[in-house]
Amino acid sequence: MTKYPPRDITPVTGEEWRHLGFYHELDLGRRSWCLYGSRSGLIGFARLVARYVETSARSPDARPLPLGPYGDFQIRLWERPGIDDASVYGSSDDLLRLAQLIESRLADTQPGEEVVIGPEYAGDVECVLVFEVMDDDFDPATAATPVPVEDLAPEPAAVSPRVAFTFHDPEGAEWEGLVHVEGADLVIQYEKKETTLDRVATFFGVDRSGVSDLIVPLSDVAVARFKRGVFGAKLTLQVNDIKLLEGVPRTKAGTIRLQFRRADRDAAANLSAAIDQLLGEARW
Repeated sequence: MTKYPPRDITPVTGEEWRHLGFYHELDLGRRSWCLYGSRSGLIGFARLVARYVETSARSPDARPLPLGPYGDFQIRLWERPGIDDASVYGSSDDLLRLAQLIESRLADTQPGEEVVIGPEYAGDVECVLVFEVMDDDFDPATAATPVPVEDLAPEPAAVSPRVAFTFHDPEGAEWEGLVHVEGADLVIQYEKKETTLDRVATFFGVDRSGVSDLIVPLSDVAVARFKRGVFGAKLTLQVNDIKLLEGVPRTKAGTIRLQFRRADRDAAANLSAAIDQLLGEARW
């Protein structure tokens, strides 16, 4: 009987493993990704690879596809084929070849058998894929010791640090604000930078200031492109529905470009990485 890898599964993550159809774990001793599932569940992995290729063909900026509730194993596009301790990767043709190889090798397997794929996919792989074929009624959520519900502490909504930014509207006015990720939303607070005219108006009792709040569900973000420069960084966001940015000064419908100072480049890069990860989870 196969010994399952030691990994806690909560009721929530258990449902995610069931939805995926198999369980996976990195075995550093064997330098392998071990996948546990019924034959049909493991073939589902091959079909996920093929589906990723099909979806990526429609998007030149395809992001990696994280698998499972932990997101520690991904499928991603790359110029050459390979398997490492974080992903399986390759060109579209490479990944399709891998999907076909996996499906053909698993076609006639029985519970208790093991299929190993590595060098036949890429000559020099850091890790191999080990498919452990289980019974047809195998439940991926049983692959580790469940955590009792009473021992679970409520998890707070994920909130990233706030990063200061500026942007300019079509008239050349400068705006400034803070941006952060909260749960599955991008939260942007912004206001127009005070000018001499604004200060004069305030002196005469006219309030020209005001902070606006914008909440954009990450599932509605079509493009998030980060560019790091010598003197700062830029994050371009394009949404699926231009109504989400209604009232926000911007240079193009449905698009806003946030600029970060040099001192905030690293924080902005971390923010962009968090957005990329959540976008991948939202789309798959």
